[in-house]
Amino acid sequence: MTTTQYRNFVTVAECRSITGAAKELMIAQPALTNQIKRIEQEFGAPLFIRYPRSVELTEAGRALYQAAKSILQIEDNASIEIANLSSGDGGTLRIGITLFMPDPFFQKLLHLYYRQYPDVSVSLYEENADELLGKLEDGVIELAIITSPRQPPPEFRVIASNDNYLFACHSYNSPFLTDKKDGEAISLSDLKGIPISAPRILYPYIGECCRSLGFSPIWKAISDSRHATLQLAEHGSMVAVLAKWEGQEKSHLICHQVSNDDLSIKRYFVVLEGRSLSRTTQNFIQILDSVTQ
Repeated sequence: MTTTQYRNFVTVAECRSITGAAKELMIAQPALTNQIKRIEQEFGAPLFIRYPRSVELTEAGRALYQAAKSILQIEDNASIEIANLSSGDGGTLRIGITLFMPDPFFQKLLHLYYRQYPDVSVSLYEENADELLGKLEDGVIELAIITSPRQPPPEFRVIASNDNYLFACHSYNSPFLTDKKDGEAISLSDLKGIPISAPRILYPYIGECCRSLGFSPIWKAISDSRHATLQLAEHGSMVAVLAKWEGQEKSHLICHQVSNDDLSIKRYFVVLEGRSLSRTTQNFIQILDSVTQ
């Protein structure tokens, strides 16, 4: 299949109508209908369920739709990068970070990178760790920076890692941890019996660590982002457990580092094993190496 055929297929899927897709693509409806039939013949499976006024993807169609979207994203990324290089803009750095970042370390890296390569643009994706690893496999991004309690799967190569500390944070009017001063470290056991909020990515790991210490955490709220986790803690009804963030020292919260003996978490810089990297990404990794050495 050509990228044009993939694009036409995706348009039909998203319009849920061959007639609507033909209008959007500005091609004749019979020509588009025949093209979809040829694609189905090529794959040996029906891709759409046809209704009188609409179409719906079959299971095979949904699989091809996801693959086609990834192929088109790679083509679009390549077009952007080539255009940027041709215009002297220096290309695009395509990276992803987990949702409860950015943090001071990442911001320092980005600052150093921009200072050395001011003509490069950055395409930044903020997702959870599993989604970022999927984008690495699909070629949407070339580098993922994930914060996780566990090493990424073997099909990914960790080019650098460092410790990322977790903090328990609560408002000044909170009834919890009143015997601890602001900035004083605590153990995970200190959170026994206390309502907790946390980013979704940390939820199973925190629970596992608590149970290993002989208690089950009281989950008050689970969210997909650092911002939502902190907002919930600001009302005083729970304690937020999350990684350190930029501006933590200036926040209106009391924060305690949780002992790494109880709760260890790392920041991983990950690429797909065996895939060649663009010059822009290689330059970013060189700066990363200079900072972590």
